[in-house]
Amino acid sequence: MQSNLSITYEEAQTLAVMTFEKAAKKYFLKSLNLGKKLRPSREWGYYLYPDCYNYDYNLNIENYTGECPEIEKSRNDELFWLWNASTALFPSIYLEHVLQESKQGMLYARHRIQEALRVSVLPNKTHSIPVYAYIRLCFKDSEDNYLSEYDLVNTIGEAAALGASGVIAWGNMNITSSEASCTAAKRYLEKVLNPYILNVTTASQLCSEALCQAKGRCVRKAWEKGGYLHLSPQRYHICMDNTGGLLVKGHLSQEDVDWFEERFKCVCYTEEPCFTPLSLKKISSFTYNEGLSLSQISLGPLLASVVSSVWVAML
Repeated sequence: MQSNLSITYEEAQTLAVMTFEKAAKKYFLKSLNLGKKLRPSREWGYYLYPDCYNYDYNLNIENYTGECPEIEKSRNDELFWLWNASTALFPSIYLEHVLQESKQGMLYARHRIQEALRVSVLPNKTHSIPVYAYIRLCFKDSEDNYLSEYDLVNTIGEAAALGASGVIAWGNMNITSSEASCTAAKRYLEKVLNPYILNVTTASQLCSEALCQAKGRCVRKAWEKGGYLHLSPQRYHICMDNTGGLLVKGHLSQEDVDWFEERFKCVCYTEEPCFTPLSLKKISSFTYNEGLSLSQISLGPLLASVVSSVWVAML
């Protein structure tokens, strides 16, 4: 108003919003373009974007649905210019302690990932932008408590089943601040996290091979329903090899293929159709015995381990 005394307070507010958003858009796009110029082979986007703002679990946990408010979906639609300039999306599914081992925790993560997947096809309906969900191994408001396998299913498991390209586990130095905490982190990685990562990663590969000719990824047919990319405990066994790494031993059955086909569809990596379910009844034998070592885990300010291609990255 100081620069133009003839406008009203409401007009000044509107002008201020327009000026701010124009400058913010310029900054965001300039930063993305700089990153892509300096590291053209990397994926570029902004942490937490797109957001869903489904944080109302603290208001009424019993009736919490996890749904993203419609106004937030509309706002994400208005950020089309940002998604169009991004080469990947990085939503956050950090859990608070109140969501521990609960249906509400699953709903929180499910809707946030699904909103990112919805946004991922806005720039191009025939090609989705990769979605990598940020997770924490501890609750964000209780760093002494690690996620249980139940919580990992609610986060990593949901991300895999919904069709995310991977997850990024983020942390800080607190988990290695003492000998006791470092030992606890090592025990958690070896006993809980690594076996579950190997389970989901191998099941995702198997489903891709069983349904999509390894030319696409498996995604739930009905995103709001259950069904996870997990190995059947009747046919697969995760064990330790003689170097301390983990191995998956087992075989793919027609029952596995039928189970995948009932619950999952293929999202092909190219426009060429890839959905062709295996028929093991026509094959004399088919055994899947994949060994993936997870013994080399570096505990430090940047925890890094890429497991089976790029599905899980721990930073």
